[in-house]
Amino acid sequence: MSTESITFLLAILGYAGLAAIAIFAASSKYWKSANVAVIVPIVFHVYLVWAYRYQWRISEATRNGPLGFIVFHAALMIIIATPFLSVRRALGLLIISFLTVSVGAFGAVFRYPVVEIYRIPVITLAICSTAYIGYKLLRDRKDRQCPS
Repeated sequence: MSTESITFLLAILGYAGLAAIAIFAASSKYWKSANVAVIVPIVFHVYLVWAYRYQWRISEATRNGPLGFIVFHAALMIIIATPFLSVRRALGLLIISFLTVSVGAFGAVFRYPVVEIYRIPVITLAICSTAYIGYKLLRDRKDRQCPS
């Protein structure tokens, strides 16, 4: 198995894990151990991207513009920070991070041939997870409203 294959297998595993913990977060459930378990493949994926695709050059990491670089590294930092935050803060930040990463993953599977093999899983995870998260958040909001 090539380094590139391992790099992007870790990406889809990390994304699936992030989808799962975001779904649990929307249900107000949080397991720090599951969160840490999801962080491991994500961080290893980012390490491999930096080492083998970018060759530790910021110019390579920002070749498509600085905005994507800033947004996705901010999401990475938030994901890494969540085990150290209060549960209430971690829940919201995990959902925001998942939605942010979903936008990038969705675009990447259409733009880059190296990850087009993951198009169906990414689309399925993005749509189903986002729909469930939206449903849970809207339902919980409705349940908290006072009756008329």
